[in-house]
Amino acid sequence: MVPYAVAMTISGKGPEKHSAQRDFVKLGKQIENVGEVRNDIAIQAFGRLLRGISSFYLGELVAARALLEQDAAPSHPPVDRRDAHFHALRLAAAGLTLAHLGHVDQARSRVDEALSQARRMRSALTLAQMLVYANVLDLATGSPLIHAEELLALSTGQKLAQWQAWATAFRGLALAAAGQAGEAFALLTQSLAQLRAIGAMNGLPRLLVSLARVSARIGQSAEAWRYIAEAARMIEATDERMYEAEVVYEAPGDLLNAAGDLSGAEQYYRQAIAVAERRSAKLSQLRSSIRLARLWHDQGRRAEAHDLLGPVYGWFTEGFDVPILKEARALLDETG
Repeated sequence: MVPYAVAMTISGKGPEKHSAQRDFVKLGKQIENVGEVRNDIAIQAFGRLLRGISSFYLGELVAARALLEQDAAPSHPPVDRRDAHFHALRLAAAGLTLAHLGHVDQARSRVDEALSQARRMRSALTLAQMLVYANVLDLATGSPLIHAEELLALSTGQKLAQWQAWATAFRGLALAAAGQAGEAFALLTQSLAQLRAIGAMNGLPRLLVSLARVSARIGQSAEAWRYIAEAARMIEATDERMYEAEVVYEAPGDLLNAAGDLSGAEQYYRQAIAVAERRSAKLSQLRSSIRLARLWHDQGRRAEAHDLLGPVYGWFTEGFDVPILKEARALLDETG
């Protein structure tokens, strides 16, 4: 059984929460070494889990997959409730990693299994955390946030402050997708304040860039740039680079595109694609490629748009029913 104090570092709580992500990788390796000395399989697996989640946040997706998949067999989950919680967390984290690597169907299978295990455990805390992962997966693929209301009801009823804050954010993002930018902005700022109040750190750059996008939609472009700048500073301070392509390059490209600076937008989109490609982040690479291809399409550069997007879309072998892949397919048809 893994020590509870160490386990809490994974959820973004406890005295370690402000450490750089690489410190968590080192801590995970130390825990794994202790498990090897004691010949304790559970402690070894926990060390790999901590390393795997930290590697994900670092943007080292291939390494994260190797660490998380090693112990993520969905059959025969542990009997002990605490070990079962970490097994569900391992499944969900592996699923999210697989999604960003472009293996969408495998990702959904992992996250679904994590949700099923959490429901079997009848643990509100475990279920809330798995619902967060399910929502993040839906965000990554551009899918409707079908788990947002369940997470909000559960976290509110059980007074799970961190997960309630994220549920508020997901509801805001759902409203943004429905065109209700003003209401979305209010909920996203509320979520940000709640997370800051409890000292949660993981995922904040992504939340800040969501606020930037919504701010731009309600005509607050200066505020949008401030949110992006804050998110970029946070990435540098924490090493949470999983969403670096979106925060540092894609979102600024969107703001420049909306302002009519097409040359500047193109440069930022190119950088976003390069960063995503370097990290093997196929979904991010596809999303930024769609943006650049759309920009070129609108400029009449249809052949260039098709040549850019075709190979990225052609890499995928699954998940063709999710919105981001449908959008890519439709754009290819327009440029073909």
